[in-house]
Amino acid sequence: MQNKWKFAAAVGIMMLMLQGLNAQVLEQDSLALVAFYNSTGGQGWNNNNNWLTGPVSSWYGVTVEVDRVVHLGSSGGFAFNNLTGQIPIEIGQLTALEKLTIGNNPGLAGNIPDEIGNLHLLIGLGIGNCSL
Repeated sequence: MQNKWKFAAAVGIMMLMLQGLNAQVLEQDSLALVAFYNSTGGQGWNNNNNWLTGPVSSWYGVTVEVDRVVHLGSSGGFAFNNLTGQIPIEIGQLTALEKLTIGNNPGLAGNIPDEIGNLHLLIGLGIGNCSL
């Protein structure tokens, strides 16, 4: 009987460890990304692999470190990706974002939202060849 409890405890500890390895991003980051997807015509992107279906860290063009989104448009992934519409105000909720690379999408139009000023860690902004 004692071995059964040890086994159950070991399985429980392993499950907790695995959850830590497959951790998700903060809810505010996830919601901001969903707003970005919806506002920029995500269903019509040339590549929207795993968006809204898999873990956020597997979404095409998204880089996650620890539990925060740090790069949107990773490795030029959003260049020529048919982003259309506007950058949503929710972009300002990605407060750990260091790089936003969404250039070469002429269908991306409108004003750059003031909320982008909330991105105090932003060191790279690629928005060339858009209609912003």
